[in-house]
Parts: sequence; C-alpha cells; structure tokens
Amino acid sequence: AFKRLPCFFLPVWDGTTTPKTELILSEPTKKRKAGEKISEGEGLNTEISWHNTEMNAMDGEEIFRSMIDEAGKFPKEVPFSEYWSVVQTSHTIGSDIVGRAMVGSTVNAMKKGGAEYKSVYVDSNAFERNELGETKSGLYRIMIPAKYCLAGFFDVYGFSIVEDPSEVTMNDLKKQVKIGSITYLKTKLDSLLNSPDKYNERLRQFPDTDRDAFRDEATDCSFNLMKIMEQMDHNENEADEFAIETGNLTWKDGIQDTEVIWRPDVNGRFWISRGCHPPEEYKNKKEPKLMNGVMSWAPMATHLGCIGIDPYNRSKTVDSRGSLGSAHLSTKFNTSYLPNNAFIVEYIDRPKTVELFFEDMIMFFCYYSVPFLSELSNERFLAIVKQRGYRHFSMNNPFKLYKDLSATEQEFGGAPPQDTKIGDQQYYAIETYIEDYVGVAREEGNREVGAMGFMPFNRTLEQWKDVDPQQRTKYDAYISSSLSLLGNQRRTVTAPVETRKRTIAFDRYDNSGEYSKRL
Repeated sequence: AFKRLPCFFLPVWDGTTTPKTELILSEPTKKRKAGEKISEGEGLNTEISWHNTEMNAMDGEEIFRSMIDEAGKFPKEVPFSEYWSVVQTSHTIGSDIVGRAMVGSTVNAMKKGGAEYKSVYVDSNAFERNELGETKSGLYRIMIPAKYCLAGFFDVYGFSIVEDPSEVTMNDLKKQVKIGSITYLKTKLDSLLNSPDKYNERLRQFPDTDRDAFRDEATDCSFNLMKIMEQMDHNENEADEFAIETGNLTWKDGIQDTEVIWRPDVNGRFWISRGCHPPEEYKNKKEPKLMNGVMSWAPMATHLGCIGIDPYNRSKTVDSRGSLGSAHLSTKFNTSYLPNNAFIVEYIDRPKTVELFFEDMIMFFCYYSVPFLSELSNERFLAIVKQRGYRHFSMNNPFKLYKDLSATEQEFGGAPPQDTKIGDQQYYAIETYIEDYVGVAREEGNREVGAMGFMPFNRTLEQWKDVDPQQRTKYDAYISSSLSLLGNQRRTVTAPVETRKRTIAFDRYDNSGEYSKRL
C-alpha cells in the first residue's frame, strides 16, 4: 500500500525497497562532504513496525498510533483485557496522552478470547466517564452492523446498499443488485430457523446488534442457546422497563418473626416480577404442625411454588471476594393470580454480613408462605432456620424417604451438593424449563406457537448460558433456580414392598385302603 501512494503523498523514507519488519520514515543515511553544514533534514523520523501478540510486546515504548487487529480472538495466554492495559501505557506519558489506538475485531466465543474482549468493550461506553472525562478503558466503542459492511452491497460511490433499491443498482463489483443487505441477510437467516445451532452461528458471523456480536458458539452452551438469547433480547428491547420491581423485605417495627413488609428500593436486593407479590390470604401466614416428631411452623401456600436457595458461609473471604447468596421463587400450576410455571422472584446479592443474608431468606419464605429447598452446603443457615421455629419450611431431599435421610438431613432438611443424582436432576430441570418456557415457542405444547416466554431475569439467563454443570460452584443463580424447580416437581418416593413366601402346611393321607389314613 505504501509503494502505491502517489509521489506527492509519499513521505521521505530510508529507501528500503521491501521492508520486512519496519518502515523507517527518515532520510537515507549519507556521508557529509567536507565543509557541508549539518541540517535537520526533511524526514519525519518515525517508523512503522509490528509486534507479536505477546503480553509485554509494546511495554516501555512511546507509540504515536497503534492498530490492534482481531483483539477478540487473542489466545488464552494473552487475555486482551490485560494486554490492553499494557498497550495503554505506551500511549501516555504521565497524565499526557501522546498516542491513539484503533482496536477492531470480530468476536470469538466467550471461552476463546471473546470474554476478555467483551469486558474492554463494556468499559468503553462513552456515556460512562470518570471525572477526567475518560471511559474505564480509555477507548470509545463502536459496533458496525453487518448490513452496513457486507461485500457486494456497496454502490459504485462506496455507499452501503442497505434498503431494497427502487431500481436495479450497480455495485462496486460491477454487478447488478436488486435487493438491499437487510433483505439478503434476513432471507439467509430465515432459512436456518429450524437449525438452532446454524441460526445462532449465522447471527454471530453477521451481527446486527451488540448482543449478536458477542453470542457464544452453540456448542459452548449446555442448554438451548438460541432460546436463551431470544429471551434476553426480548427482555432488553421489548419488555416493559418497569416489568421488575426492586426492593427489600423488613420486619414490621424491626421485630423478628412478626410481619414482613415490602419496601421498594431501586438498589434493592430482591427483584420481583411486577404484580407478583403473594396473595393477601397467604402473605405472612403460617401454621403449627407436628411432623416426624418435630413441632414447627409450616407454610400455608405450598401449592403456589418453592424457593430455591444457594447460601454462602462467610461474611468475607480471605481475598475479600466470594460467591453471592442466591435465591429464586418459581411457581407451580396454581389457581391464584400469579403466573403459572414461572420464575417470579430473583435474589442475587451479597449483603455486608452473612447474617443479613440469612435474615433476608427467612423473611422471603415467610412473606410468601412457601417452602424452600436449600443446598445443604451451609448447616449454619438451616440451623438458624430450625432454631427460629421454621423447620417445616425447609424441604427434605426430594429423592429420598425420610427414614433414608442422614441424621443431618433429618434435622435440617436441604439437598446435599455432593449428591450426583441431585446434580443431574438440577441440569435436567433447567434444560426442560428452557425448552418449555423460555424464548419463542416453535411447537405446540405448553405455549402457543410463536409466543415469547416469561422469564424476566437476565442475570439468571446469563448464568444459564455460561454454566458448566460439571463445574457449577460459581454459578449461584443456576443452583438456586434449579433447586426451586426440583422443589416444585411432584415426586412420590415409595418404599419397596417386601414380599415373603408363605408356606401353608397340608395334611397328607394314604388312600390305598378302605379308609384313608393320615400320614
């Protein structure tokens, strides 16, 4: 490209005809004649070079302009989010910005470099700046939809042919074009409606929105990625912005175990689907019951649904991080005004102390008067529940008879996380739910064909998209939502009937003579 520049655009360079590593834009070295004055010369005294994709390739240099290509496809050993922080220092001296960068790329799957690139993209929002007027990353993001840069859909003047032209148009390849790029892309996409994996891959390669550009490969998702993405897109672009209420639950007058009050708060820990508060006839209701030798308060709205809880153990970990406390309420098929077979409450948070989380959970199940199924990784939470008199709110392992439960399970309830059967059933529960109730319905069954699912919580959908069921520990929302579904399943566990062979003794007789004789 440099060689083809017109002579009046060509800067002075060192004369190297075919540079392989760098292009030096300075006057060629020449020997000064005797008595000749030293002059500054007309060269720019700059150079154009390239660097390997290595973490510290540009470290320590002052770079005026850099162009980073395919940043969304960097290898694992060079995560772009870390690579960029090094390059950024090459464009600054102290507080002075001395250089600019242009970063462009299509995006690999999240596990193949896409996640690190996405994090920088998210931090490059020009509408979110600090006091210095800078974005978190120092870059400004731009996403160009495929319809504006599709080969074959540029006219002879270089403008994109996006809409269908009113008359036949000649493109830059000197071919006639009768349709625009929008029609072309839609036609190609519609032909893949019955092939979810190919449909998703097509959207990845020819994106129209940011979300399309950052789609995962279908093979990287354990569930139906297409349905999850459809639901997330609907929630972001078409759902009512007030579809979710946020707030906190508190005890009336601050007195524990009395009446639970809902307090709206934009920064609240509880996210409730609008209008999905408990019916008045069940709100804050409970009844005493004697079961398995234990007298305790029990829920009165078991027919409405179940709360799934994934608790955490400590207020703060050694590295000041830790998993979040998570809880979900999903409904059964019920006769109340609540949506049927739907998630209506999401809680994904980490209060300042673990005790506050425990209190949130107790108020949660008291407010709705429904049972909960908790992961039995935290006996401390379930011990407090029992101590406060709510043992019968805590469901037992749904796959065992009471007599087969361990002593700890009998005392507290809950589902042991190491139980492989429960782990498998958690996966199947989410998989089935996504197929039946998430995204667009494509076949008759639980919904009308074409109907959009009701699942307003994108944070949970995001975890369903990313979770590895074999390494699910850090996916708190996946665990609590799947436990909620397990708690709602109607499952009857019966003990095997023991059969015994009965031996009936009959008297035997000898009938050979005139009279029978007992033997």
